[in-house]
Amino acid sequence: MIGRRRLVPAWSRLALLTLHGSVLVAPESAAGGLIRLSFVVASTAYVLLWPRRDRIRARRRRSHAVTRVT
Repeated sequence: MIGRRRLVPAWSRLALLTLHGSVLVAPESAAGGLIRLSFVVASTAYVLLWPRRDRIRARRRRSHAVTRVT
């Protein structure tokens, strides 16, 4: 097999395991809710705060283009 494609991305597996597996790990509803809330906060922070290379390159290109014009 030359190229292996995943049918389900790793983030989806992690979300499924965390959100639905918390019921098995912590049967108390308050603890399960805290686990779910922690996962949502962590994944949101990851998406919002993690720098992406293509965004940084695009910003640099735009800033260089503006300085060249002026």
